[in-house]
Amino acid sequence: MMIKGARMKNPKGIEAGHGKEEGVALVITLLAMLTIALIGLGGIYLSNVEIQIAGNQSDAQRAFMAAEGGIQHVKAKSSYFITAGPDAPASFPEEGVTLPYRVEGALNFDREDNPPPGRGISLKFFKCNYYTASATGRGRHTTLSEVQENFGLILPKAFVE
Repeated sequence: MMIKGARMKNPKGIEAGHGKEEGVALVITLLAMLTIALIGLGGIYLSNVEIQIAGNQSDAQRAFMAAEGGIQHVKAKSSYFITAGPDAPASFPEEGVTLPYRVEGALNFDREDNPPPGRGISLKFFKCNYYTASATGRGRHTTLSEVQENFGLILPKAFVE
C-alpha cells in the first residue's frame, strides 16, 4: 500500500529520487564513445602517415637504383670512354637511347696514369685512364639520388697511342 506523496525506498533503504545523478550514465557513455572515436581517428591518421613514409622510402630506393643503373650502363658501354676526353665529358644517356629508368649523368676523364700497383700488369705495355662517373636518378615523384663512382680502365699502350 502506497501513501500519496511518499517516496519508494530500495531494498537497502536508500531513497530513489530525481537527484543530481540524473543522466550521468548518458554523459559517461557519450564521453567513452567520443574517446573511442578519437582513438580510432588517431589510428587512421597514423596509418596514413605510415603509408606515406613507405611510399617515400620506395621512391628514394627507386631513385638510387636508377642512379646505380646509370653508372653500370656507362661502365658497360665502351663508346662513352672513347668520347670522354680531358675537356669534354660524355653525357648519358645519349640522344635516342631510352633506358628503363629515369637517369642522367656524365662520364669525366680525370687523368692518364700507371695502373694500380699489385695487379701484375707491366707498366711498359699498359696504362690506365681514370674516370669519374656521376649519375642522378629520379624516382616517381620529386625524389633525386646522386651517385658518383671513380674507376680506372686499363688499356694496352698501343691501343691508346
